[in-house]
Amino acid sequence: MPDIPDSFLISAYVDDIHPLLAVESFYNDMSFDTTELKGLKGKCSGFHEEVRKLKRPYIAISDNAYKGLMEQEYDYYITSGGTVVTYGGATVEGGLSQYALMPLNDDEAVKIKAENREYTNK
Repeated sequence: MPDIPDSFLISAYVDDIHPLLAVESFYNDMSFDTTELKGLKGKCSGFHEEVRKLKRPYIAISDNAYKGLMEQEYDYYITSGGTVVTYGGATVEGGLSQYALMPLNDDEAVKIKAENREYTNK
């Protein structure tokens, strides 16, 4: 996942775009390769409980990427940068996709990483 250029963030600030919306919009324009995700142990809770575990920004994924993740046995994944994510139906600023990777908040990510020390090297 590429870093967001400072010039993009400055432009969003000048245009009075909320930072989270700017970040989602930036990554919506990128293509995220979900095959690089590493599956983690752990199961998602019910919808209302799980939503409380998430934080933005979400990263849009294609229908095919979503289907590929659904075919796997995992509810949680870790990115190459160490972010723990789940996936599902979600809207992303500026996006046309109906699916997204959704990062877990810091407290929940620590719990999942603790269950997966052999995969996260932490």
